[in-house]
Amino acid sequence: MSTQWHCYMLETCDGGRSKTYVGATVNPDRRLRQHNGEIAGGARATSGRRWRRRYLIGGFADERAALKFEWRWKYLTRHAPFDSWQERRAQALATLLAEMGEGLEILEGDGVNGSGTVEEAEPQ
Repeated sequence: MSTQWHCYMLETCDGGRSKTYVGATVNPDRRLRQHNGEIAGGARATSGRRWRRRYLIGGFADERAALKFEWRWKYLTRHAPFDSWQERRAQALATLLAEMGEGLEILEGDGVNGSGTVEEAEPQ
């Protein structure tokens, strides 16, 4: 049996300075609980904050494909021409889906319109 890999983007929802985090996992709900400190195992970069999932992307062939997507998402974010991290992450995601998107889909979060740009969604 193969395991379904996902990439995700989290954003803070605790009223402090806005931050984002990108990762990959086989169990998105459990991983979000880890990041929020409900169960052990969250990343150091997410400790002490409350997080919500903004994007969840599925359809990766294997772990390697998901980790490659995660790395590229972070790389493109650092080089995006926008001021805010949210805008940078969204633009990087739109670029990635245009480049590597065959078989991938946004399972949760903002949509991507026909021109390959990410549409803003209402806060959850």
